[in-house]
This record gives sequence, C-alpha cells and structure tokens, in this order.
Amino acid sequence: MECLASPSTSGKTRKRTAHPENIAKRQRQLYLYSWTIEEGSSKAPLTTQNVFAYCWTEDQYAKGANAIAFIVYHRLMNTNLTDISTDTLSFHRTAYVEKDVKKLECILRPEDYLEIIGTYSTIVRMGSDCEVLDFKRGMSSVIKDVGSWHFQFKNCKRFLIQWSKEIGNVVIPGEVHYTNNMGVLKKITRKNKKASDLNPEVIIKNIVRSEPAKLVDVKKLFTTHFILSGKMRRDFI
Repeated sequence: MECLASPSTSGKTRKRTAHPENIAKRQRQLYLYSWTIEEGSSKAPLTTQNVFAYCWTEDQYAKGANAIAFIVYHRLMNTNLTDISTDTLSFHRTAYVEKDVKKLECILRPEDYLEIIGTYSTIVRMGSDCEVLDFKRGMSSVIKDVGSWHFQFKNCKRFLIQWSKEIGNVVIPGEVHYTNNMGVLKKITRKNKKASDLNPEVIIKNIVRSEPAKLVDVKKLFTTHFILSGKMRRDFI
C-alpha cells in the first residue's frame, strides 16, 4: 500500500489515506474469465437466447488456446446445424458488460460479475455446466505441429475447415486474404491418423495453482478494504 503526500495551504504536509480502489490497481488479483459466443448473423439482435458467456475463475482452469478451442467445440456440439452448410467464426467485442461494471463502486465476488454478464447472455459455467476437454494435449498425437503445415500459420487471416474425401478426416487451406479463397486444400493430420481419432480427456477442475505472492496480495486487499471502509461482509468473515 502506498500513501502519497498531498499539498496543503498551511505549509504542512499531510498524508492522504489510500482508497481501496487505488490499492487494487497496484496489487495482483484473482481473475474471472469470460469468453462469449454470439450466434446468428451480424444483424441479429443480441439476446440471452443467442449469446453464450463461458465463465471460469483462474484457479479453476487456465486461460489460453485450449479454453477457446473447447468453447467453440462445445457451442457447435450444442447448436442445431441442420441445413447449415457454412459456419463462420469472427471475433469482435461489444462492451456492454464493461459499461455496467464501471458503474459499481466495489466488486468482491465472481457472482457479482456473473449477475451483470447474465443480463446480456446465457452463462455457461466451465466445469459445472460442462466438462472441459484437453484439446491441446489430445491433438499432439493426431495433428501435425503447426510448423509442419502446408502453409504459414502466422500469415493467414482465415482458416477453412472442410470434410475430406477420406471419411473421418478434414482438409484445411490457410487464406492470406479476407475475401479470396486461394489456399491449397490439404490434410494437417499425422501419418495414419484422422481428425476423428481426436479423443481429448477431461481436465480436472481446480488444479490450477495461483502464485503465493498473488494470494498474499488478495488477502491484503480484502483486509485493507474492510479496515478503511469500516465494513465487514458476513460471507467474508
């Protein structure tokens, strides 16, 4: 905690009490992650029926590519794809939740965030509403390393996944343009492997260990907040 000296017209220097919000900005915190998928066209209205927010805390699962891969997989598996020949994934951000969060003076629990997120979407709690699969480890024995693919991954703006003539497999062209399809259709699976061979295992919940220093900071933050504000919540006693 840092208390900064503020100027005084009397010629003396007085110390300004640090506000809990300022303390929070300087210390490590435990985070709630939310990754949202919106179904429908770009002109479709956003409602709780077609917006799905996948939420978890950092002590439950790690964030990263595996979480994103699983979320996309889970949403596709729970969507009626009848009469749909093409499914496009695009990434954009609508800051409705952020605006509501800024209106709150203090947020202490993940449930406080979830209450706001739930007004704009259907919440899917990772590990509770669905088991999280380990695609990263499961793919290592089926899919080639990215450096061995037939196109340069980092230079591509789009990836088209199509069924292969070989039953149970897919082909992927890497497209360097947003509109023109000029990539070559080839498999990215290892020798004698098919995409259907992918069988990821379930990731055990709550095995992510937070840094000890972060836990110390969180404890200090709560203690300081309650002392400075003069409030104590029963659920934090």
